[in-house]
Amino acid sequence: MPYADLAAELATEVRLLRAVQAEQKPHQQAREDAYLKVQPDELARTLPGIPEIGAPMLVAAMGRPQRFRLGGEVQGLHRPDAQGLGDR
Repeated sequence: MPYADLAAELATEVRLLRAVQAEQKPHQQAREDAYLKVQPDELARTLPGIPEIGAPMLVAAMGRPQRFRLGGEVQGLHRPDAQGLGDR
């Protein structure tokens, strides 16, 4: 493949990436604002491997952390019969 063709393809990929990033920016800010509203101490961000995007997603899926009396109750979230799911 000629260099000019590779360069053109790469330029297209860069333009597409920049367009995707521009589209994501308002959603990122909205996600961050919502996360900080429900968890201002950012506790979920202390979990390894999930700080930027995973923490807000975890909190959104989990709901209010106060509905769990014990940490072990959170582990059962994936089960349909888990306690506290009616409070979502």
